[in-house]
Amino acid sequence: MPHRATATITLALAILLAAGCSQQEPVTPDPRPTTTGASETERDDVTEVTERPTAPEASKATTALAQEVTVHESPGGSVTHTFDQVTPSGVPLTFMVLAEEDGWLEVQLPVRPNGTSGWVSTEQVVVLEVPYRLEVSTAENSMDLYRHGLLVSSFSVATGTGDTPTPRGTYYLTELIAPTNPGYGPFAYGVSAFS
Repeated sequence: MPHRATATITLALAILLAAGCSQQEPVTPDPRPTTTGASETERDDVTEVTERPTAPEASKATTALAQEVTVHESPGGSVTHTFDQVTPSGVPLTFMVLAEEDGWLEVQLPVRPNGTSGWVSTEQVVVLEVPYRLEVSTAENSMDLYRHGLLVSSFSVATGTGDTPTPRGTYYLTELIAPTNPGYGPFAYGVSAFS
């Protein structure tokens, strides 16, 4: 059955509260939501959306404490990635938490391929609960904001097209910037996924 195309973006309260925004232009920090969404299968001109189980009312995000955060393939395993505490755009490093295990957190990483995860020590990060989630419709150019699972508001948004499509899946916000290009509107969110 045809259904609107959606992209779900996991946003993190920790990201905006701790990270603020990029150095392009300061923005007053606001809470950053977290989300889960529908899985999608595309066939020609029809997009089918298969609903996933209800998203949790809250999720968790981290902000880096250490100057350098090492990511491991498993708790205590070999190092797969190393990240600086501050990103190239000038905001604190953040991750979305997927799982917890004895002093370790499995986190989603802002690297290719989209959805890559790894493990970080709880000693390297601060963990915060995120009651928010965003769901983005690329078909309707709309974004719904949820808090504790309840719809709070809906907004019109610009989504990617052509060579830079909005990635579909569940991701998290990495930054909020006030763009200098008016085509982006008053704010633009950076996400952990790539087009």
